[in-house]
Amino acid sequence: MPDLTNQKAKPETIRIEERRSQALELRKRGLSYRRIRDAMRLVDGVSPRYGESSARDDVFAELTRLRDKNLERAEQLRTLEATRLDALLDAVWEQALSGNLKAVQGVLKISARRARLEGLDMPIKTEISGPDGSPIKIAPERTATQLYNDLIKFGHTPETARATMLGSGFDAADIPDGK
Repeated sequence: MPDLTNQKAKPETIRIEERRSQALELRKRGLSYRRIRDAMRLVDGVSPRYGESSARDDVFAELTRLRDKNLERAEQLRTLEATRLDALLDAVWEQALSGNLKAVQGVLKISARRARLEGLDMPIKTEISGPDGSPIKIAPERTATQLYNDLIKFGHTPETARATMLGSGFDAADIPDGK
């Protein structure tokens, strides 16, 4: 549901946010953009010119708003956690400096936690190999023909299967022409 706590929000802004929220709810229930369009045209205040692209735009706008809101919340939680770490560090710092081994270990754990929280640690490079040190064989990627046939099997037309594969980065020469 949109955040309508802003008391100064214009009625049109509120209507847009509610419309976007409704479109996302319909999409979450599995409706296609065409069916969302049809449902939204029945909602009071929604233009009869509301189309599939409007439905798609509303869904993506609402998803973007929710993502941004979650990123903001995560940042607030990181700040809170960093404040807690500061308080803990403050509580044991003097003891650690005076040589208390348990306090030193506590400081090191707090520092390690802060480094992970703030992304200060360098990424650890790992390499996975077989028991004798040789590379592990991974199943080969599906061929373009296999993928094309699966798309047809699941209801794509030859044109949509081809367009989907081109949009996914397959080379046109590798995709069956459907004839």
